Amino acid sequence: MSTDLKTVKIALLICGSLTGKAYALNGDYYDIYSKFIRDSTPEGTTFSLDPYDVVHKMDYPSEDDYDCIMLTGSGVCLILSLKTHVNYFRLGRIAKIAASAYENIEWVNKLVGYIARVAETKPHVKLIGAPRTMTAAAF
Repeated sequence: MSTDLKTVKIALLICGSLTGKAYALNGDYYDIYSKFIRDSTPEGTTFSLDPYDVVHKMDYPSEDDYDCIMLTGSGVCLILSLKTHVNYFRLGRIAKIAASAYENIEWVNKLVGYIARVAETKPHVKLIGAPRTMTAAAF
């Protein structure tokens, strides 16, 4: 059995924040994604997960440094088009919805442009999450 470990480098683009019960039960998006990836990573594979605040800091990674870029979505239900800064209640979890992928908001426009550029120029980088953002970036 080989002892060589493959490390998958993942950039996590944090597009919103959890509040209330959802945060109290699960932590923030970084905590949730870390646990999910850790629990589903095959034996012999490790990962690094680096968070980037694309809403407030408009912080983006160099796509050349990562195997995968994941987007958290902007709330509990990732594909709903909801208005800016509304509270959304679903299955006992409350999250602050930052915005929909189709709103004309600076951080959303920058995110859509970034995803479009990565998809076009870095086909080896896997893009995961936020279906509406991916669709908006494609057109």
